[in-house]
Amino acid sequence: MLDKIQKIGIWFWWNKERFVLLILVGILGYRVYVIAYPPPPEKEEVYSPPKKEVPDELKPPIPPMAPALSIPGTYASLWRENPFWYFSGEKQTTQGAGGITEKDLGITLLNIRQVGDRWRAQLRTRSTTKWYDEGEEFEQFILEQINPEDKTIIIYSEQYGRRFTLQMKR
Repeated sequence: MLDKIQKIGIWFWWNKERFVLLILVGILGYRVYVIAYPPPPEKEEVYSPPKKEVPDELKPPIPPMAPALSIPGTYASLWRENPFWYFSGEKQTTQGAGGITEKDLGITLLNIRQVGDRWRAQLRTRSTTKWYDEGEEFEQFILEQINPEDKTIIIYSEQYGRRFTLQMKR
């Protein structure tokens, strides 16, 4: 009995390459069969086209309006004038910015009106005539304050680095 088991083991040992070859030919044959006769494609789920109107129960709730941004103070001087340079505030005063008029600025105050709870000023510059709110930047100016009683506005000029008061012509 032991002799027969030993002969079977030796026969397997001498034919192991043939077994590996037979297994590889079987795998190759199966892959060729799958390519020649592919399985039927999987059934895809059919989706309905979207509807033009969404039912009310599926609509998301409307978020509340965001509060208006009103930041107290003006921080523009942080980038207009360099706080780390000794002569930063004197650059325009040495150029003789003392007697500058509306004509030199190229800006004219035409009208002041109240719209809702805010005041607006109509200004004519060299390029356009528009209405502006307080704090609004335009060209090289910033409209800082509107005084409706005196019919004046205060603007900041980036070119000259100072504020000017313009009065409406009567």
